[in-house]
Amino acid sequence: MDWLDDALTVDPGFDTGWAYWIGLPTPVTGFFSAPKVSDTAVKIGALADNFRKILAAKNPRRVFIEDQWFSEFSLNSMTSVKSGAFKKLTWVVGGYIVVCSEFNIVPELIAPIRWKGNMNDAAVRARVKLITGDEFSNSHICDAVGIGLYIVDKFIKVQPYITNCQKSVED
Repeated sequence: MDWLDDALTVDPGFDTGWAYWIGLPTPVTGFFSAPKVSDTAVKIGALADNFRKILAAKNPRRVFIEDQWFSEFSLNSMTSVKSGAFKKLTWVVGGYIVVCSEFNIVPELIAPIRWKGNMNDAAVRARVKLITGDEFSNSHICDAVGIGLYIVDKFIKVQPYITNCQKSVED
């Protein structure tokens, strides 16, 4: 598989980036945000409506959504749980799954640790630019593109660096 074709990749959240792949190295991309209101249910509903519009317009055969991921060893994970952001992201992902079901699509969920490891936004942006030649200033769009590149084995995760601190068995 060279490039995804007729597929949508999504970096979900109150700021959602998406990439629609049409068999080319650079997908059609977009971005939408939750309205600036205090009611979380209203935000989730608006995000679901925007996602529904994307699915209706693009009618993809496949949808890949970045899943939420938690690690007790990650400060970002612990902070997101304590602040309630993790719970809200879960609601957004769940809403997008429900919207997919309206279109008879079973989305594939991909944990961020699976496709980008511990890479930060700058590293993902650099890797995406290296592969596609395009620079995406919005990190959510860039992540959606990165997910698509991962699916076709073009966004190769860097293996963790192993130091020589441990003695080998032969020593």
